Amino acid sequence: MPRHARKSASADVKIRQIDNPGGNKYEVEVIINVPDKKIVAKDSTMNVLAAVDIVEARLNGQVRKYKDDVLAHVGGSRGILAKLKQTFGRK
Repeated sequence: MPRHARKSASADVKIRQIDNPGGNKYEVEVIINVPDKKIVAKDSTMNVLAAVDIVEARLNGQVRKYKDDVLAHVGGSRGILAKLKQTFGRK
């Protein structure tokens, strides 16, 4: 997560057991509040650990997308030192 968002980010994690006649089901929901956005991932399966793993994978993708949108793409593949050398005509 970007440095500026770490202090103002908060997470709400909910794990519920749903009792069905055919067997229990577990529902996992995670809501992450970051500046200007709410990131939500939810899944329900028969195994609580599997549901947590699926939600984690979904959150990883969403947080990566958030970081790409928020962070400035500076320089591409060229570093600051390479740009400085280029301005002074050195290679």
